[in-house]
Amino acid sequence: MNEAQFKGKFVKFFRTKYPSLVIFRHEDQFTAGIPDISITRSIRTLWLEAKVTPGEKVGGIQDETLRRLGGYYIVYNQIPRTYTVCVPRTGEVLVEGDFASLTGFVSTCLML
Repeated sequence: MNEAQFKGKFVKFFRTKYPSLVIFRHEDQFTAGIPDISITRSIRTLWLEAKVTPGEKVGGIQDETLRRLGGYYIVYNQIPRTYTVCVPRTGEVLVEGDFASLTGFVSTCLML
């Protein structure tokens, strides 16, 4: 699964299960540092940067933007096919497991 497929699966899940959420995929190739996905419920917005490993680098301006927004990295690990939620800068792993673990984390953050 590449990054576009990962983002598509993730966004489709939340749009289908929670149609009242406002979900955007930010696809601006000319502006660096904008997180890939935002999900808003009422006044609470969750900012996410999607990555697929191995192969994609994490850090730089994306780290700084996510830190300022209080966002997270969501990572699809191709081997062994798990999902991880990480804190920017420190890389602290908050969740690691299957797709349900990832979506459960997001649901908790948005108080769904």
